[in-house]
Amino acid sequence: MYKDSVIKIGFSNDKVPMFVETKGKDFIKYGETNNYPEYLVTLFNRSAKHNAIITSKQLYINGQGFVFDQTGMQGKDILSLQAFIDNPNPYETLNDLMSKTNLDCELFGGCYLKIVGRKGGKGYDIYHVDYCKLRSNYDNSEFYYSNEWMDENGQEKHNPYIENTYVPFDPNAKKQAESIYYYKSYRPNLNTYTLPEYIGAVPAIITDAEIANFHRA
Repeated sequence: MYKDSVIKIGFSNDKVPMFVETKGKDFIKYGETNNYPEYLVTLFNRSAKHNAIITSKQLYINGQGFVFDQTGMQGKDILSLQAFIDNPNPYETLNDLMSKTNLDCELFGGCYLKIVGRKGGKGYDIYHVDYCKLRSNYDNSEFYYSNEWMDENGQEKHNPYIENTYVPFDPNAKKQAESIYYYKSYRPNLNTYTLPEYIGAVPAIITDAEIANFHRA
C-alpha cells in the first residue's frame, strides 16, 4: 500500500563573499577561501537555466560584431581601424575578444585584459585574461597572476605560486611593457573586486542545480 511521505533536502546557506586581507600577503582574497570566481563558474556549469540565461545575454550583447562608419575617414585611417578589428592581437579578432569579455562581465561582473606595448611604441596588443587567474591588492594598483590559487581538489592554496605581477594600464604612461586593464561593474560599498548582477539569485541557482541532481539520482 502506497503511503505519502515527505523527503527533506538540506541546502547549504549561500553567503555573499567577503574580500579578505591576509597577513603577509599582498593580494586580497576573492571570498573567504579565495575561490569565489571558481565557485561562480561551477554554478554556471551546473545549472542549465543559469547557463542558458548567461550565454543568451552574451550573444545579444555581441550582436553583429564591430562595424564602423567610414564617412569622412581617410584611407589610412580606415585600414588602421580595420586592422585593429581584425587583429587586436596576433591570435584573434576583436569580435573574439569581445565575446570572451562579454561572457566574463555577465558571469563575474567584470573582466581583465592584458595590454602589451608593441615594439617601437606603436600601439598595443590586447589579450583576454582568464578571470579566475588574477587577484588584486586592495586598491587595484597591482594584479597577481597564478594558475595555483586552488589545489587539485579545488581547495585554497595558502602559498600559491605567483607567476607574474602587473601594474594597471595607464594610457599616459610612456613605457608599460605589460599591464592589466580591470573593468568592474560599480557596486556600492565594495572595494577591490565586484560581484555579478545576479548575486541575489545565487540561492535559486543552487536550488535549480540540486533539484536536477536529485531527479537524476
